[in-house]
Amino acid sequence: KEENIRLRLLEEAGKVPMLLTEFVHSLTSLKTALQLYVSFKNFVLGGFQDDYHEPEKFYGCCPTLKLLIDSGHVMVFTWKNGCEPEHIERSDDFVPFLLQQEKMKVNQLSMELCQNVFTDSNVPSELNEILWDENEVGAIDFGPFDVESVENIEFERENMVSTSSSGTPDNPNVDSASQSNVPSSINERKPIVASGASARYLLDSVDGRQALLNDLLELNAFLQRFQEDLLERLDNESEHQLSRTGCNAFKPSGGIGCDTIQNIIIQNAPNDLSYTSNDISRMIELVKEALNKLTTSSLSQLMMIRTRIGYLDRLTDRLLDYRRQVELARTRCSQTQKLIDKALMEQQEKTTQLAQLKNYCKKLVSFLEDELSRICNRQVQITGQFCDL
Repeated sequence: KEENIRLRLLEEAGKVPMLLTEFVHSLTSLKTALQLYVSFKNFVLGGFQDDYHEPEKFYGCCPTLKLLIDSGHVMVFTWKNGCEPEHIERSDDFVPFLLQQEKMKVNQLSMELCQNVFTDSNVPSELNEILWDENEVGAIDFGPFDVESVENIEFERENMVSTSSSGTPDNPNVDSASQSNVPSSINERKPIVASGASARYLLDSVDGRQALLNDLLELNAFLQRFQEDLLERLDNESEHQLSRTGCNAFKPSGGIGCDTIQNIIIQNAPNDLSYTSNDISRMIELVKEALNKLTTSSLSQLMMIRTRIGYLDRLTDRLLDYRRQVELARTRCSQTQKLIDKALMEQQEKTTQLAQLKNYCKKLVSFLEDELSRICNRQVQITGQFCDL
């Protein structure tokens, strides 16, 4: 229904950074789930530490998700380098420029339609005429040229200062002390600058969005497994209670009253790992909700516009093609409806004519019956196929 599809797509694509920032703020609801994952991993890996072996390397759990929860919607530069930039230059976001150009184009088109005047501002109103002299083919006349006068011309000469291999001038007249006072910019520390792709917000880049998606999938897989183990442990405890009351309960792990390795490990777990099944289910719902928000079709299309400049033209052409197909379908439906209305009107007219003809036939039958009854001097009634006809 939009008159200018390209302009509307650019406007929606320009709102994406704000929507992504709001999405990052909503990720704080996953802080409890992430803390559970980190605590569980620390607890499990801590059981393998001893004084005789090197400590196990501990890799951070969901680093991108943790960074967004702790620091908010940071830039790609901060995500890659682990520090904030000292200076931020222009990013490679081309959507504002395209949006400005499209608005100017739409405004210019609307002004032309209102004024109904089409002018070309590049064509000059008056042409400047070139006046040629009377010499041959417009040649330039420099006047008489005396070759001997060249010898009297004095040329200014500059003393060229040669440099040695070390880069210092060989001229002895140059003071060496003044050379030492020249500041050298080589050893100066360059400022930490974020520009181009690194000046984008993290989720506004393909790599950052994919990293967060991987972290959410990893956290969801952990919570699913944690819930399965929790339910299994609860079943084992209930079966253990039955065995203590006199009922032998065989467990899928083998044997009577035996526990899995995970159950044995979790018995010594700290209190921060004590969660109910309902708590874990709520965490899983929050993670899935974040995944659904990050992978919607509309957001994916808008992100393709922001990251690939050629995708906007392809999407615009596709939507225009859909619009043409819809308009063509509507035209055909309108034409078909007109034909249907015309047929219904014709049917109504034919029905009226048929009713009139039936009444006329009944009058003819009555007339024949009266005439035959008069001729035969008795009552005559016409029935059968004649009346049907």
